[in-house]
Amino acid sequence: MNASIEFNNFIVGKPDVICAYVRNLRCYDDDPTFISLPLGYTEEQYANFMLDLDFTYDNGFGGQQLDGIIWFKDGTWADRGEYDGSEWWNYHKCPQVPTFLYPLDEPIEQ
Repeated sequence: MNASIEFNNFIVGKPDVICAYVRNLRCYDDDPTFISLPLGYTEEQYANFMLDLDFTYDNGFGGQQLDGIIWFKDGTWADRGEYDGSEWWNYHKCPQVPTFLYPLDEPIEQ
């Protein structure tokens, strides 16, 4: 899997990315490669981020090779999931507070 293509395919149809980082855990030293996209990034920084992600890795066998988080403009986020050597991006939304957690005497606006 190409990490740049995977990232691009994942963010399609989602809110705008406000920042992100990816750690390449497949490095064989004790210091994984850190690829970051800062808050308020420029087009050049985004292009460099995508160039840095332009490498292939095995997303279906062995240990986890990539870690990271993507923050989106609407407050949602994504992180890396892994199970038995397979890995992927997980998209998260903050769940609504269930009604059983509301105070009995005061309604809460959402």
